Amino acid sequence: MTQNGHQTSISCCGSEGDFNPFQNPNLRLYDALALSLGGEYEAAEISWSIGWSGNWGRRVIMEMTADRRVRWQTDRLFFTGMALASLLTSVLGFAPTYFVRSSALPPLSPLYHLHGALFTSWIVLFVVQTALVARRRTDIHRRLGVAGVALAFAVFIMGVTVSVETLKRGGGTHIAEPHAFLAIPLGDMITFAVLVAAAVVLRRQTDAHKRLMLLATISVLTAAVARALAQVNAGGPIGLFLGTDIFVLALILYDYKSRGQVHPASMWGGLLIVVFKPLLFAATGTSAWLAFADTLR
Repeated sequence: MTQNGHQTSISCCGSEGDFNPFQNPNLRLYDALALSLGGEYEAAEISWSIGWSGNWGRRVIMEMTADRRVRWQTDRLFFTGMALASLLTSVLGFAPTYFVRSSALPPLSPLYHLHGALFTSWIVLFVVQTALVARRRTDIHRRLGVAGVALAFAVFIMGVTVSVETLKRGGGTHIAEPHAFLAIPLGDMITFAVLVAAAVVLRRQTDAHKRLMLLATISVLTAAVARALAQVNAGGPIGLFLGTDIFVLALILYDYKSRGQVHPASMWGGLLIVVFKPLLFAATGTSAWLAFADTLR
């Protein structure tokens, strides 16, 4: 093994009779690499060639270029911090109306209790999943991921259901007319569904996966941001969108600082939050949107 600057180049050769972690069928290739490096490196770009050499059996020659552990350490701090910031935003935003709801307020219906429980569960699961990766317990992380997909589906269905119910009872007027307000939670749910689906498809590309999951979580913080702003007599549609845009900006700046460029998942996922949701809200004055909202009443 030789080290050069911020990269490491490794060549591994072994006969069939030697212990070689790369020959263990129970280990994925990147797990074997982590084992051989003592867990120092988290991810690698790998190229290899396989040939035969007489009685020596199969010989494996591998060259690997990997980021130093510092990349993994900074990612761990950043994504854990963002997960905790998401949880804190949710708690602060919903504290007066959900977590420590005053007895003077009318009781919540079962639908809204279920809605709150599901969305809170998503935020908590995101914090747990981020912590598991930070502690290198990706085995548990992957198992919980299956439950996470089911929870994401439930969050989407409940989010759409509550959006339509709010329209029918004429809610959201503190921000916009009911037909216009509908675009805000529906935009959140559409964005959330697209980002989670992309994260699941790209689950083996860890850098993309964790960014898409973070952005999916950011996309459902809109309601929490709205309530937090209302507590200080601020808000409105612009404040709503800018509140979640700050989280996206933090990811963009982190990418640029740590990588020298913005990761494609951050760029495209961020654009979905920053551009699509305001555009959907802007379309609420069109005849097509009014007709659509009327069909849901």
